[in-house]
Amino acid sequence: MTSISKGRAIYSLEPLLPRTPSSHRCHPTFTLYFYSTKSVAPAVSTPVFSRSTSKDPSLALNPPPSTRPPLLELPSHLPNQRAYQHYWNVGKTYGRFYFTGIRNLYQNFKSAKSIAGRLESISYEEDVRNGLISRADFNLVKRQRADALRMPLFLLIFAICGEFTPLVAIFFSGAVPRTLWIPKQVQKARKKLEARRSEVFRNPPAGLNIDPEEAKIEKKKPGVLPTAEVLHIGRSLGLYSSLWDRIGRPPLWLVRWRIKKRLAFVELDDFAIRRDGGVEGLEAAEVCLAAEMRGLDVLGRKESDLRRDLSDWLLNRSRLARQGLSTRRLYLTRPSAWTHHHAIA
Repeated sequence: MTSISKGRAIYSLEPLLPRTPSSHRCHPTFTLYFYSTKSVAPAVSTPVFSRSTSKDPSLALNPPPSTRPPLLELPSHLPNQRAYQHYWNVGKTYGRFYFTGIRNLYQNFKSAKSIAGRLESISYEEDVRNGLISRADFNLVKRQRADALRMPLFLLIFAICGEFTPLVAIFFSGAVPRTLWIPKQVQKARKKLEARRSEVFRNPPAGLNIDPEEAKIEKKKPGVLPTAEVLHIGRSLGLYSSLWDRIGRPPLWLVRWRIKKRLAFVELDDFAIRRDGGVEGLEAAEVCLAAEMRGLDVLGRKESDLRRDLSDWLLNRSRLARQGLSTRRLYLTRPSAWTHHHAIA
């Protein structure tokens, strides 16, 4: 998926990284989410533009494994092995995991810096839509930026706790870059978010109305999110702390801003997925992450089911846009209420 624009390659992706086989279920303990600790990006001497000439379209669609956590395989407690020896080995395994993740973060930083140097806009939207960068590039930059904001506090925790960092980090996931989340953190976060999502769909906020006729009023007031929608979407996507579920209403201005950012990202990501290969070209790990970003449950579900939901998501986004309705209606309903590909004659 390489073409030339103004004398340069449209896609210039980071060097090819090794990949591991994927599982058929999107569960944080399976390899579809984690990659080998050997999946560290190559040295900077490898040109970033080397992947632009690849004939593999998945390279334009899927960010490299370095943007996701390395594989973490804890050693078993061997017979006749002393307890302190076992826990020492466990600590060393965690240490290798974090050091590998930090090296990956540094390589992501270098790749993102190279990509940013050839962009023409700060928001990336124009560059993505004009074909100057691929979905893989776009997601690498976005993930690297999010990880960079958390890096200083995590490095402080890691410097103090060393191999005991997992015992502390699991309680402070907000301070840990997503690329360094251990499997327990991923599982804990997904369970918590999906429980909140289930609750908000069972008991939606008062005043929530998703009637299509009522939605047409949005043509007259574009961008206006009713309070009920703000609370529903914000809770379903985990855009405000669960503490507010117990003590009262969260700051609406902040939740509206976060919803606006998430919806804009997903809209651009949907465009890039269609252009760069479609849902069928996504790796299993990316299928899970894409589903999560759109408010779809992933725990215990088959990869094929998630791919079907993502395909239906894209289908319904196009349908709503043609009808002049807000596509945020998708965040207010479950996939069972959508139009499905198999239902189209």
